[in-house]
Amino acid sequence: MIVYICYFIATDWLLYYLLRFSLEYIGRRFEDYVKRPLMRVMLCFDSLFVAMNCILGHLFGLKEIYLFGGEKFFELITYPLFYIHYGIVMMLALFCLISLFYGAFKAPYFLSKKIDADCCGDVNTGCIELFYAYDSN
Repeated sequence: MIVYICYFIATDWLLYYLLRFSLEYIGRRFEDYVKRPLMRVMLCFDSLFVAMNCILGHLFGLKEIYLFGGEKFFELITYPLFYIHYGIVMMLALFCLISLFYGAFKAPYFLSKKIDADCCGDVNTGCIELFYAYDSN
């Protein structure tokens, strides 16, 4: 349970700093587009919300299952409140993609190809994440 909590909190902050990087990467100032104190407060509350899952069990639970070889595995069972956190994560990921697509559109040709490659990798990763999140098996 602790590992999943650390993973979800780290994902929030990683995407926050990725958004900062992607805006700086395309030559824009982060502070011009994002209210940094408001974003940090929102992410702190989300991190606290996720961390409280140890006590309340309101976001997700773990179910012990056994694989073919008899190996123990823990399956993540999400509850409806988990999708608040998931929405915040997807919002940050979408903002990162939008900033990179905007940068590719405005950049010179040789630089836009580099940004396009970054965007393609991000879209592929996002599709894999969505498949994993909504896979019922």
